[in-house]
Amino acid sequence: MISALIVNYRTPQLLRRCLNSLSGWDEVVVVDNCSGDDSAAMVGAEFNWARLVEADENRGFGAGANLGMVHTTGEVVLLLNPDTWVGPATSPAIHAFFDSHPDAGILGCGLYDPDGLPLISARRFYAPSTVALRRLAPASKTVQDFELLDHTFTHPERVDWVAGSGMAVRRDAFETVGGFDEKFFLYFEDVDLCLRMWLAGFEVWHDRNAPVFHVESRASARSVRPLLWHLGSWRRFERKWAGLGLTSFGQPPEAAETRPKPSDYAVDTTGLTPLRPKRSHEGAIRVGIEASVLLDAPTGVGRSLEGLVKAFAERDDIDPTLIAVSFRKTGRVHRYRTLANTRAVRLPARPMQNLWAHSKLPPAEWLTGKIDVFHGPNYFVPPTASAASVVTVHDIGFVRHPEFHTPTQRALAESLPQSLKRARRIITVSEFTRDEVAEWAGISTDLIDVVPHGVRKLPTEGPRPEGLPDEYLLYAGTLESRKGAEILLGAYSLAVRASSDLPPLVIAGAEGLGASEAIAGSGLDDGKLIRLGRVDDSELAKIYEGASAFVFPSIYEGFGMPPLEAMAEGTPVIATATSSLPEVLGDAALLTEASADSVAEGILRVMGDSALRNDLSSRGVKRASTFTWQRSAELAIESYRKAMET
Repeated sequence: MISALIVNYRTPQLLRRCLNSLSGWDEVVVVDNCSGDDSAAMVGAEFNWARLVEADENRGFGAGANLGMVHTTGEVVLLLNPDTWVGPATSPAIHAFFDSHPDAGILGCGLYDPDGLPLISARRFYAPSTVALRRLAPASKTVQDFELLDHTFTHPERVDWVAGSGMAVRRDAFETVGGFDEKFFLYFEDVDLCLRMWLAGFEVWHDRNAPVFHVESRASARSVRPLLWHLGSWRRFERKWAGLGLTSFGQPPEAAETRPKPSDYAVDTTGLTPLRPKRSHEGAIRVGIEASVLLDAPTGVGRSLEGLVKAFAERDDIDPTLIAVSFRKTGRVHRYRTLANTRAVRLPARPMQNLWAHSKLPPAEWLTGKIDVFHGPNYFVPPTASAASVVTVHDIGFVRHPEFHTPTQRALAESLPQSLKRARRIITVSEFTRDEVAEWAGISTDLIDVVPHGVRKLPTEGPRPEGLPDEYLLYAGTLESRKGAEILLGAYSLAVRASSDLPPLVIAGAEGLGASEAIAGSGLDDGKLIRLGRVDDSELAKIYEGASAFVFPSIYEGFGMPPLEAMAEGTPVIATATSSLPEVLGDAALLTEASADSVAEGILRVMGDSALRNDLSSRGVKRASTFTWQRSAELAIESYRKAMET
């Protein structure tokens, strides 16, 4: 049996999500580290199937875990932070691993962020320089080696140490080494435990196929107090294990005859698809990608770049480097270091944009190193010295409908022509946008390559968001005038008047230009209009799955990603027959005119005809399956090659 053990301190909302994901487990124990809030009461009231252990004081994660272990009975115990949750595959993967690896004392689960992006969850032992370089130069070769970025982890591998936020321990091994060293209040308790496991003759492994989702706050990067804790714990660890030479993967100190030799650590990855393959293949295209769009919570353009980068990571014919120019946020680009090379340029973005607009200096190569191609995925490409330039234009709504755009967005009409002139190839995401750009800019379509978006594989392991009704209509994406906010709310109001038992409308996403006015003017109460705000991808999958129909009455689109995502989850789609939507959705959606009356009629028709809903669902799944990021990556690389040959 596998037990789950959560050590909590003042995170009741996150703890609730974690416990919801563990509802089918045989045994769950929660240690509340004297939170002083309503965490313990919440567990007792809502999760009486979980065993609650209340500590008298907060003595840190390690002490809390030791206390909780006494109250568990499983042969294997999964240790979790309250800001994590598990998926359906987690428990079976842990079971299978320990059944087939009798010498393993610890298995580190694969950590993923709420959107399914892999996080660093296994590392080498620390070298003295590593602590400083993790913060000062996170993209350095030293840190990449420390974080095992050259390992594929397509199946379990032995590693030096794994993160305690998703660590499965064999009970007898844990008891043999004496559990966590409680002198480590925060940080390094997991490093220390793994080292003592190795010294006692037990093995430490990592399996990315046992997923644990983690809300990575990176508090130590923003606050002085956690940083001091981290440095203090590192110093304690160094003093405790001074002289043992923990410098390289596979070579912890030999303390037992049964200790595996470094050569035993080699894993044959022939024929497997690595997460981030080595880029030493001859002929691989070295491409720099302007990635500032990834520094904030990704929306449409950011999501498209994420999808492309993930697909690039599966290939050995391209070597991407993500570069972000920003004075404050550049460090966020390094969260993609499991997928690509990353570089952060700590300079003010706006002055750099202005400098590039009026000169050819500095060329992009000064920031990226030697490259063959520089790709600007968001309407802009800087000057280059010799590399070929490619720029992506997603739509020209700022020209066709300036009334729906901010002054900054409208300014693209002035700046985009320069990037089009610099670029050897132009990428658009649909034939519709290709023709729009060619007509507006007066250029030949022969210079434009159509690279449609793929459909994201949303993580399905997440919990169902709170407040979601059993039946509902859905709109997902930024709610704004360009996306038909007024049409959506007006159409739903008309449909409710015609059929009062219509399920409520759920809006999942941020609210943009014109949203507040449209909501206020709709007259809909909270019972009929449910606003979730931004949601994680893991929550979005559940939202799509549960919707009776997806309504997307956009006025102008360059592509149309949300309705395709809904189709992929089997949700019937109602959309307007405008711009790129007929091209992208084909006959798999019920297309209407861009008016409240027409969309309302579509809603009533779909909701009143179960056979039509089933037909749209099956057509939608088939249609969505033709849009893959692997195909997008193939087409983008073809465009890069054309640019290099021009």
